[in-house]
Amino acid sequence: MSRDRKYPLRLPAKEAEAVDTLCEQASVSFNQVVVLCVRKGLPTVRELLTGTDRITNVDPLSDKELARLYTDREDDERSIRRIIAAQPKGE
Repeated sequence: MSRDRKYPLRLPAKEAEAVDTLCEQASVSFNQVVVLCVRKGLPTVRELLTGTDRITNVDPLSDKELARLYTDREDDERSIRRIIAAQPKGE
């Protein structure tokens, strides 16, 4: 059973010319170029469109590291507990 699907594709003239030129240079079909572009570019496009669950580039702290950092309690223990509870779960 083939899973191939046909999609109508409208490209701006500049991109269409670039694809046509590549097809001629590499002796491949238009379809082969488009399929390769999708395979190579889809992870990047997915990341751009769906984003990520993270809102920071800092890795979350592990439970072990959180425990180490917060073993010395301060006067405001209630605030510290809220901070610990709000941390993303690590390992």
